[in-house]
Amino acid sequence: MSLKTGIFVVLLLLVVICEAQVNLSNGLVAYYPFDGNSSDASTFGRNPVNNGATLTADRCGRPNRAYSFNGTSSFMTAVSPGPTLANPRSLSLWAKTSVGRNSALVEWGTVSTAQRFGAYVRTTPNPTWGTGRLNFIGEGYLGTPQNDVDTNATIADGKWHHVVITFAQNQVTIYMDGALVASANRTLNTQRGTVYIGRNSNGGEFFPGDIDEVRIYNRALSAQGVLALYNLEKCPFTSGGGISRSTVTCCTLRTAF
Repeated sequence: MSLKTGIFVVLLLLVVICEAQVNLSNGLVAYYPFDGNSSDASTFGRNPVNNGATLTADRCGRPNRAYSFNGTSSFMTAVSPGPTLANPRSLSLWAKTSVGRNSALVEWGTVSTAQRFGAYVRTTPNPTWGTGRLNFIGEGYLGTPQNDVDTNATIADGKWHHVVITFAQNQVTIYMDGALVASANRTLNTQRGTVYIGRNSNGGEFFPGDIDEVRIYNRALSAQGVLALYNLEKCPFTSGGGISRSTVTCCTLRTAF
């Protein structure tokens, strides 16, 4: 094989790899990167109202690239980006907390049976269920029907974690740090699309910690798409520094799971 032919083959393989990956902008209805402000970076411009959350360092140690929530009164709200009823959806975010009490990370809907959708930190009176575990809140924990989904993944450990929750065809799937941690069949009828960041939709369960990179999709990301998103947004350095979005290759940006 000549050098020219070899170069062509390598370039062709790169194109194939690019096209095989997923388009992480497909179905994106809201995106809050929190890069110095709370603006929506999607094409819809659904900017949230900030009620007391303050800028802080992100998972890479970059200042003013995430928001801190005080756990008592601070939250954000954005009107109508959350998919409702039984429509497909995905919620993605990064969070850090060392407090294991019941608290809402990001959610929408109403605090009523089967009408809520969100990422939640769960602490229960039964110690066998664990403390500070990641949980899906669909509203319906101990009753019938059962609409929440528990995991064994501890999120309240003072470290940054990537969380993705998807829903399609009555299946709720939960990922943490790119890996599947729980999946269950659930019937949802989510009401109201107003999104709350840092508390629940009923004015309580305030989250004590930091949140970053909130994304909402009107489709369910695949496991490959979740992993691609985790790899895109995770920090490759052990301290300080970080990776800017401008350094991400076209392959990553064009990925389409």
